Amino acid sequence: MKRQVDLFPVQQVLLYAYHLLQGADDDRCSNMSIDKWVKFWSKKAIKYHLPPPRKEKKMVRPKSTHNPLGDITTHKRWSIAEEALFEKLCIEGNPKEEVCLAAYLVCWLCTFVLLSKDVNSIRPSTFKMASMMASDRRVSLAIPLLASIYEGLNNIATSSRPARTSPFSVHFVYAWLASYFKTHYPVWQGLHGPKMTRFSGEGGAKYYDPQEACKWIHKAEFVFWACNMIVKNRPFKFIDNGDAEELDHDYFIAIHSSYLTLCQCYKFIIEPYSPHRFECQFGYFQDVPGILKYDIRAASLKEGLRYWRLCVLSKSSSKVWLLGLPTNTKKFCSEAYKTWWAKVHGTFLDDNIACLISPKPTKITIKHKNMRTSKLMLEDEIQSIDANEEFETSHSWTTTPPFGMGLKGKQLPQPPAVSVLEGESFLFSHHKEFLQKMWSDLLVKISNTPVDFLLSIEDDVSFILESMKNFHKFDITKVEKSLNTFFVKVRAYDEAMSLSSQNLSRSLHEQYLNKAKAHLQDVQAKASEGASKVQSIMDELEHIEKEIVALKGRRTSLCAALKEQKQLNHDAQVKVHEVEEDIATLDNTAPLDDAIVEDSKANLEIFEEDLKSLKPFA
Repeated sequence: MKRQVDLFPVQQVLLYAYHLLQGADDDRCSNMSIDKWVKFWSKKAIKYHLPPPRKEKKMVRPKSTHNPLGDITTHKRWSIAEEALFEKLCIEGNPKEEVCLAAYLVCWLCTFVLLSKDVNSIRPSTFKMASMMASDRRVSLAIPLLASIYEGLNNIATSSRPARTSPFSVHFVYAWLASYFKTHYPVWQGLHGPKMTRFSGEGGAKYYDPQEACKWIHKAEFVFWACNMIVKNRPFKFIDNGDAEELDHDYFIAIHSSYLTLCQCYKFIIEPYSPHRFECQFGYFQDVPGILKYDIRAASLKEGLRYWRLCVLSKSSSKVWLLGLPTNTKKFCSEAYKTWWAKVHGTFLDDNIACLISPKPTKITIKHKNMRTSKLMLEDEIQSIDANEEFETSHSWTTTPPFGMGLKGKQLPQPPAVSVLEGESFLFSHHKEFLQKMWSDLLVKISNTPVDFLLSIEDDVSFILESMKNFHKFDITKVEKSLNTFFVKVRAYDEAMSLSSQNLSRSLHEQYLNKAKAHLQDVQAKASEGASKVQSIMDELEHIEKEIVALKGRRTSLCAALKEQKQLNHDAQVKVHEVEEDIATLDNTAPLDDAIVEDSKANLEIFEEDLKSLKPFA
């Protein structure tokens, strides 16, 4: 029997529209194109047109970026064509806007976020995510998106024909380069409407020749490593107990090792995530990176879901120190790391720059011997570090950590001596041990139970005895008889206690009653006092919550002002850099000699007089 799958109402409409379009297509086995999907949903005139062809080698940011203005006008009413579409899809009432938004979010997810080998095709697997986003539910895209990027980069690095590898969202890689290496001009902050991007538009990328671009990134002279750090006045200790702010918790997820998951059809694509390989990015001291112990690249749906939950695990009681902004990130590298990097890198980039910048396919020169030597150097370096340092972990993960900091040699285990397995005696001995352990635990349970509560466990003891009877080779009649006799005496004791409590004398009864009433008055007084304290605390808490709301509003405004000031400061630095370049250009230009200018002018006047006196047609 198949399990019933619950669908969102918007998701049902999207699936119905998808099958409706597939049914109208002659080739029902072909994929649904994004162009066909957009034409089905879009019934209005085109608002934004294609930008003009790009002009290469621009030295400054152009005045016009050809970006959309970002104006979102108020929706007035649906057109006749749109109403006909909704009637065809059996949509009534408020879900119309939500359905349209989800339909366009599907295009965005398939085209720009979660790409697959079926480029420019609509995938029904994105309908649920788009429906959740359209209904204002939060959806985490960072993990599957990063897994898609890692997979695409790995395919390019390992493929003999990189141009034919699986696609991925490379524009996010461009944004990463722009953030860390300042390779793009930022979007003008005076743009009217919402700023959905920081780097975009025609002419957004700065111009470098191939050699300069490689050196710019390789030497990292203009890298801003700490652009994604949480800027605090001082280091603070983060405890994953569920009480932290959302930003701090998301940052904590980003700095611990895990496996990134990307669900595609009936399997999960897994990509290892090792943030310790770029510790400088988070303000930590960069040391020699470790070796990946478990290189997992694919998993079933069940295993993939487990990796996802481990990646976003919350309330793990883990502890970590989140550092403040370092004064100079370039110095945050150990000497061991610098030595290792010099040995591993060598002249690889210099030898293959021509291959990187050539539009034609060329063969990268890889010296396998050097690559193997580099790996051995890394292993030797890590083993020396492991010998001198001890690493302590304070997290509470329940699975084996996927990433190791070193390699340890292992010897092949010796096979044990072969023994003859006797099945009947083997089972008999293990059944005997099991019954002995069960009887021992039962005696402990009985001895730890107060006398007045022994009757409450009689049913449990009877159930255990019935379970023991299933082992037919053992006679438990003696045990059963002893326990029955024991509980007969327990019932006799309970009856005696009941009769004694019913036959209390009048004076003793009044004494107990007065004592109970006095105790009731004391309890009521304490309860009244506690209620007044609770009300006082609630009033104080309400006052504090109002102050917190006010402080949060002030914090939001200050964060916005800080962000704006940072952007202004960044723009000013860019202007300073441009002016310095102009000054350098002027300094390198030699001024003209005045004597040369006067001689040229005199010769020009003489030649002009000669032209006037010339009469070729006299």
